[in-house]
Parts: sequence; structure tokens; C-alpha cells
Amino acid sequence: MDLAAIDLNLFLVLDAVLTEGSATAAARRLHVTQSAVSNALARLREVVGDPLVVRRGRGLAPTPVAVQLQPRIAAGLHELRAALAAGREFDPATTTRRFSIALTDNQEVSDLPRIVARFERQLPCASLQVVTVERLIASDGLAAGLVDLALAPAAVTAPGLRQTPLYSEQGVLVVRRDNRKVGRRLDRAAFEATPTSTCRSSARAATATASPATTSPAPACAAASSSPSRTSWPPQSPSRAPTG
Repeated sequence: MDLAAIDLNLFLVLDAVLTEGSATAAARRLHVTQSAVSNALARLREVVGDPLVVRRGRGLAPTPVAVQLQPRIAAGLHELRAALAAGREFDPATTTRRFSIALTDNQEVSDLPRIVARFERQLPCASLQVVTVERLIASDGLAAGLVDLALAPAAVTAPGLRQTPLYSEQGVLVVRRDNRKVGRRLDRAAFEATPTSTCRSSARAATATASPATTSPAPACAAASSSPSRTSWPPQSPSRAPTG
């Protein structure tokens, strides 16, 4: 029998009729008219070569062929529904998906340890990749779907992304109390004339952020992106997580 030549909806109708024992009840269940159910049964009878149901009292009774078909049809429909539902269901405890987030350097130090600790507890079978915000911007990772989430300034986000403000932060300049070049106040001219050092963590990270535009100073947000410079979790070796 060539399934390509059969309307598989006919088996959905037969399953409803055999379950309800009535064409009227099956029509209500399927949200169609009783005549539509009767027409579907007539078409399926021609395909199978059997009456499938016969009238008994005020209802319909299955023929021996229908009795054999019913559990198989019901099982097939159940498997189909389960397969369709599987793509929408998400179980953090069992998912093996790889998640990618983007973080700024300071968030790699302040936020990443807590993120990893919670990730290990709630998604024990999944893996985590952390990429740099610079790469997030260069690759347009959030829009491209390469990164799932970004913690980053709102300025790196783009229209069409879901955004949530998390907090605001301000930059702070720190000097020794006895620094003679600065004195009690550091103005712009003194800052530009003072030698400075830039400190970065040894592991690079990038962000995936989803955050709305805001007028707050230096807002941090969340979005999605990817980057070749990355940290992965779980680590690929016992000693350290790989970095790009």
C-alpha cells in the first residue's frame, strides 16, 4: 500500500470514531461536521477494503479488521504527537545542548563564576561557551543566532532583540593616596598626562545580551552572539578550560 497516495488524516478520523463509538461524538472531538466524518470513513473503507465500523444500536462497532488496526493507529498517532512535542519541550536536567553567552572582561571576573556554578547545578548535561563582546559585535552573533545570551552594554544590542536591563555601573579611576602627580583631585588634563596600565583577565570572554535601550549610565544587558575567542564549560582538560 502506497502511503503517499493516502490522506493520513483519515486515520485520525478512524481513531476518533473507534474511541468515541459514534460519528457524532467523533465530529465534536475533531471539530468537524458529522458529514465530514462520514465522508472520511467512506474514503478509508475504499483504501482498506473493509467496512471498518458497523451500526450497532445507537452507536458504531468496529469490525475485526478495525479491532486489529485500532491499537496500531493509536500508537502511531501517540508517537507522532510525542515527536512534535519533543521539539518544544525543554528539560534543563537532561538537555545536552551547547549554550553560548557573551561577557565583557569585568563580567568574566565578577559574574562568570556564579553563572558556571548555577549552570552546573541546573544544566548538568549541557555545555557552556563564553565569547567576547568584541567578537559578538564583529559577527553580529545575536542576530545570527550564534550566541544565546549576552551580558553587555545596551549599545551593543540591535533592533529586534529581546532586552532586559540588569544594572548600571560607573567607571572608577584608582590611584595611590600618596601619588604626587594627582594630588587630591584628578582632572582630565592630569589623567591624560599620567601613565596608565590596562589590566585584562587571562581568559577572554564574550557576551550574549538581551537588553532594551536605556538612558542609564553604562547599562548592562542580555543578547546573543558568538566568537572564536572563547572559554568552554565543561573544561576539555582537568587543568583549565580551553581559550581561543
